[in-house]
Amino acid sequence: MRCLPLWLFVVGLCAANPLIAEAQPSCTSLPLSHPPTSITPLLRDNRDAGYLNEIVPTDQAAELHLIGSYSGSGRIVIGPTDKPVVLALSSFKPSLWRIELQSGARLQKIILFGRDEQRVSGASADVDIVNRSSCPVWAYQWEGAGENVRYMHDHYRGFLAAAQQESGLAETSFQGNYDAGAYFSIPPSRNHYMRAPAPILHPAEVRVLLSATPAEAIAHYEAAMDRAPAEFRPTMKILIDLMKDHKLPTLFPNGGLGPDPGAPVGPRYLFNPEAAVGTVDSGSDCKGFYFAGQADGGNLKCAFGNQFFVLGKANNVLDDSWGDDIVNPGRGDHVLHLGWGNDIVVLQEGWGDDIITKTCSQSVLPTNDRNRLNWASQFSNFIVFGPGIRPSDVHWEMKSTLVHEPSKSRLTINDQCFNFVFTEAGELRPYQQPRKPAAMSNEGRSPTSDVPSGGAR
Repeated sequence: MRCLPLWLFVVGLCAANPLIAEAQPSCTSLPLSHPPTSITPLLRDNRDAGYLNEIVPTDQAAELHLIGSYSGSGRIVIGPTDKPVVLALSSFKPSLWRIELQSGARLQKIILFGRDEQRVSGASADVDIVNRSSCPVWAYQWEGAGENVRYMHDHYRGFLAAAQQESGLAETSFQGNYDAGAYFSIPPSRNHYMRAPAPILHPAEVRVLLSATPAEAIAHYEAAMDRAPAEFRPTMKILIDLMKDHKLPTLFPNGGLGPDPGAPVGPRYLFNPEAAVGTVDSGSDCKGFYFAGQADGGNLKCAFGNQFFVLGKANNVLDDSWGDDIVNPGRGDHVLHLGWGNDIVVLQEGWGDDIITKTCSQSVLPTNDRNRLNWASQFSNFIVFGPGIRPSDVHWEMKSTLVHEPSKSRLTINDQCFNFVFTEAGELRPYQQPRKPAAMSNEGRSPTSDVPSGGAR
């Protein structure tokens, strides 16, 4: 018997099975069939716990209610409703959901999702139970907040999309809880939930919490400068003056390490009027915002956080793993390990010989974040050249090293993910590849240059 070629076998298999021939979307990446447009949040124990969907198509034949958990095995009490109830349940952990039907309850269908085995008890025999626990979607919260934005969690978006796809309905409510055996009710009980005073429009879209006009942001910064330690004020003034000249933005993107790596980027102020002078604990972590150079020199190591460093001549090495930092290295020779985050380095005339190593990953904002923040700069990091440093006096000595000719100061960068901003007028000339030397003329050749490699006969 002859063996079929592998490619012919695959073609035949795909022809026999159209599900293989045409890839189907994963249940964890389905689009929302009915993105909610107006909801009323529900609070439980002063925490976000769910919502009521205020705009549901009136021609729906049933109500879709979502209940999510982390630890699972909740108790669900179902009372009378206007329409039959379709219940979508999800949990991260294995669960046994307990259903209690009150007089007048109209439970029609239960759909089970989760990361692990999901079972249900207490439903009447005529209730359709659809087990989709092979689809690993679950959520105990619908929204997250951080870095000055509120946004729908990817976990919840996946759960909601899968429930809508399976039921063909828009959701009437969502309830979530982290704890095992939590109590839920359909409809959501007013005894357990506090309703927010105002609805949220388009809750599936990112909502920016910080929105300051340029004038408001500059006033905020000037108030911070008035309260800052004296050695930091000259650097702050350089940055504020550049904002007034429209050479720097007034709000900046967050680049810190948040609890949700999939969270959208939100805006931040560059410095805060209430910021504290920092201290270093055990040489590995920095607490506070303002850090001045130590009189005895040495190294300064910071693991996380947003800091403002004015190093002077003493500090030799700054090792900052993660954070949105401002660094004025002063006029000494410094090595700046800036790591992750969005950083601003401010160089003053005669800055010395400095080396910057920077983690450039995520230094270009995704399109959605750029549009939301109105971010026009190429990168999220800046190198600022202070007063007296003219662009015409700065040139590339090599691809990674800039030289300021009047002071012979040098700056070496391991990777280019910085916007260059000059206080003085003009533009920095781009790096030019050195020209190759011209070929030697005949007069410049040696007498034996035309002799074959085998030598003369």
